[in-house]
Amino acid sequence: MPQVGFESGRQKGKWRAPGDCRPAAQQGVLKLYNTLTKQKEEFVPLDPTGHHVTWYTCGPTVYDAAHLGHARYYVTMDILRRVLEDYFGYSISFVMNVTDVDDKIIQRARLNHLLQKYLAETSDTDKVLRDAEAALSNLEAKQRGAVSAAETAVQKEEQGGQRLKDLNERLSIEQTKLRKVLENVSALQRIKESTSGTENGAIPESSASQEPGLSRRDQIVQAAGDALAEALDKLHGGEVTDHEVFRRHAARYEEEFLEDLVRLNCRMPHVLTRVSEYMDEIREYVQQIFEKGFAYCAEGDVYFDTQAYRAKGHTYGKLAPQAINSAAAADGEADFATRKKRHPSDFALWKQAKPGEPAWESPECTRDNESAPLGKGRPGWHIECSAMASSIFRSQMDIHTGGIDLAFPHHENELAQAEAYFHEDQCNCEPQWVNYFLHAGHLNIDNMKMSKSLKNFISIRKALEDFSPRVLRIMFTLAPWDKPMTYKEEKSAAEARQKEKVFVNFFLEVDAVMHKFGPGGTEGRLPTRWEAEEKELDGTLAATSAKVHAALLDSIDVCTAVSALLDLVSKTNIYIKAREQHYAATPRGPPPQVRLLCKVAEYITKILRVFGIAGEDEIGLGRESGSGAAAAVAGEGAAPLLDAFADFRTAVRSAAKAGISDAAAAQASLKEVLAVCDRLRDQTLPRLGVQLEDRPDGTSICKFMTAAEQAEAKAAEKAREAKELKKKVEKLEKELKRLEMEKASMAQLEARWDKYTRAQKAVAEEGASDKQLKSEAKEVWKLLKKFKVTPANLSLTQEELRQMVESIPSREPPVNGKLAAEVADKWKTYTDSAAGEAGGDSKWASELVDLLYRALPDEANARLGELVAEELKESWQKATQAAIDAAKAELKELPSIHAGPSIVQ
Repeated sequence: MPQVGFESGRQKGKWRAPGDCRPAAQQGVLKLYNTLTKQKEEFVPLDPTGHHVTWYTCGPTVYDAAHLGHARYYVTMDILRRVLEDYFGYSISFVMNVTDVDDKIIQRARLNHLLQKYLAETSDTDKVLRDAEAALSNLEAKQRGAVSAAETAVQKEEQGGQRLKDLNERLSIEQTKLRKVLENVSALQRIKESTSGTENGAIPESSASQEPGLSRRDQIVQAAGDALAEALDKLHGGEVTDHEVFRRHAARYEEEFLEDLVRLNCRMPHVLTRVSEYMDEIREYVQQIFEKGFAYCAEGDVYFDTQAYRAKGHTYGKLAPQAINSAAAADGEADFATRKKRHPSDFALWKQAKPGEPAWESPECTRDNESAPLGKGRPGWHIECSAMASSIFRSQMDIHTGGIDLAFPHHENELAQAEAYFHEDQCNCEPQWVNYFLHAGHLNIDNMKMSKSLKNFISIRKALEDFSPRVLRIMFTLAPWDKPMTYKEEKSAAEARQKEKVFVNFFLEVDAVMHKFGPGGTEGRLPTRWEAEEKELDGTLAATSAKVHAALLDSIDVCTAVSALLDLVSKTNIYIKAREQHYAATPRGPPPQVRLLCKVAEYITKILRVFGIAGEDEIGLGRESGSGAAAAVAGEGAAPLLDAFADFRTAVRSAAKAGISDAAAAQASLKEVLAVCDRLRDQTLPRLGVQLEDRPDGTSICKFMTAAEQAEAKAAEKAREAKELKKKVEKLEKELKRLEMEKASMAQLEARWDKYTRAQKAVAEEGASDKQLKSEAKEVWKLLKKFKVTPANLSLTQEELRQMVESIPSREPPVNGKLAAEVADKWKTYTDSAAGEAGGDSKWASELVDLLYRALPDEANARLGELVAEELKESWQKATQAAIDAAKAELKELPSIHAGPSIVQ
């Protein structure tokens, strides 16, 4: 029989390899951006099996607290390491150094030691102030000189290009340093001018811009401590010889740094190399380089000979050829006299110890039967990493990493030293100590690199008070790892928190759907058939997986990978919402397919776990340490209870709504039921870490909140409480002000009434003119109006009103004709009204009384005492004072919400 479906000559049933239909991006190999070549290169490990990777990273120089810029580097490298280990499956030997012997450490340790010693020995705060003033003055002069020199260098630069860019950057740095010095000068001046501070006494906050509560002495040190320490170092620096001073300083900050790494959720290195523990290896390294002709001695120092290195066929400037003659070239050797060096590019391998520095036995530099006797000294900056990395990995390693600021001169010189150390004359090939150099971009703040020397940094510990480790990690994925990142506190943090919230809400949503529609869920047995929507979502998952894979192959592009995950979350949320709405509208209609959602959620969790963003849970980000783990443990057992609670709330709301529409008489109480339900949702449950969410279909679901969401809810509640408190305080203060003004007006009324009665007595008993009496009466009426008291408040019978109206035509002097006509017209309106017939009070009666007393002021004045006595009753005064006292007491019980002076005395 013919073999249908097979080509001629092909054996029936033989397996055929499938064609590779994958897009080109998916067929690619892992590439890493290599600073050595300035492009992405295929990653090929040295290990013959292609499985094992050797990696050395420059660790901290432990002279001060690590800052957010360091956190960006170490978290970024941790993400790269996790991707290589957990996604691509490499086995990595990870080595990190700790520089505990360095110019900065020596100087900072010595400065701190001298300042502490000075403060312990100087009890006179005024002397500390005088010394601080002098030190700051000298530092200001020195820094102005540095700015002037930098300006001159920029003006004289003729070549332009990279060197001019470096010089301008240097100028900007020096100007920033000067601004900070001047800020300290101003702060010290404010402290000096303060008259309220006493010896070691606290200065009020308004007197200086320092931290409140600090003593005068501490504020002086805060403003001028660095300058004072520098001045002390010039006088006594050479007297510090105890190695323990330097060791203790470095050990403290090393311990802090390693604790920071743990809190940042960074994996620890397999090997930690401290410079102080590798002195033998460093000395041997220097000797070998010297013996091979790549170094020379000059006045007790040993320098690397870059010209001899080039003469032997090596390339100096592999990483940053443009920087060899730049302004940065001298940075690493800024403290050493260039006259000792044969060439400006040469750099120190070993430095003769100066007074006030720790020192070790120097290497024996012998060549051609000649030796250069060296006294005690210490390693140069660059030789340390070369020697320590070589002691672990020998002549080659796969990956070397560091911040981009280390590319030159540090890593450039590391390379030169190592390749000189392993140089063999008989070998014609140039050795390659590092195959892949990966450099992370700076973290900039205010358009400048975050730096300890510029004092524009935020310590890791301070950052972790404001952000969770997860938020920081997400924040560092917002920019490519090898590019600069600008840190804007509010914007950067808000963007990271928003992305975290998207992932958290997604996992909570999936969890709620699983609980409702999954096996054993509240909806029971449901259809599992896939429709077009499920197939589309599954295709989206496959496409996302391909996009993430391609991004990670492309020099570990985490930004693109996270963006792809967020897009998948968005499309999955749309699917869930559409399915839930369809299910609610169509009884037993297709529900969200739980198994598919689990597949999506597990994939997203897996990738986020690779990045160190998610924990070890199968689905979800997991709980961060100290953020409510107990609530998570209790979560599963509490879920049914919370569901029942949510159902109860739904029923109560439905009943309340029905009651409002069916029984208007019960509207107020039913609205309160709804308000209680909302308070439960918005206030009570968030305090317990539970989010109750109302759905469009009228149902509700419960979700457990993350620590970040709880903090956000707590902040929102505090803001609401503060707003309510502010309104209450403002209302009370307004009422208190009114009562106090009323009390003051009452005192004025009493005084004015006293004058009126004296004038009245003068008219009656002494025959005085009534002009003064009328004037005083007018003033009394003005004060009564403040209490909304007018002649209309006088009690008059209908007969009294009639007599007054009828007397108007015969009055002498005559009453104003227009006013008399108004009285007659109002009297007719009053008598025609029901109130007039009944003799009762009405609007018309009040208006009539007011008109009559305007027409007949003498009658009104004659009855003033009736009104004044009513308003000045002792009981009224006591009631007003009681109200004032009550308002003051309530205000005092309330927390202060403003900085201004309170009305309460």
